[in-house]
Amino acid sequence: MPEPSVGGCSPAARSRLGDSLIRLHRSLDAVRREEDRADDLFETFRRRWWKGRRRISSRLQMIEAQLDRLNAAGPSAMPRLSLIGLAADGDEAPSLVAG
Repeated sequence: MPEPSVGGCSPAARSRLGDSLIRLHRSLDAVRREEDRADDLFETFRRRWWKGRRRISSRLQMIEAQLDRLNAAGPSAMPRLSLIGLAADGDEAPSLVAG
């Protein structure tokens, strides 16, 4: 004698439906774990970025202070920029251009 259907579903359909629900539940759990992992990675990145940002800011302030001290020492203490280059055709010796 065949089993009566519950809710209009045959036993085989209920089994497939149950299997699908189990797979969906497992997938949802996996997605939640992956989301938690992504949140952890983002938080780690954010902390590292913040430390780097503070370090760069500190270095820039130090450079600004050094430049201010050089500027206060007068124009003779200012650093000079020198460039060494080759002519476009490459036949000439290197030339020194001082600024």
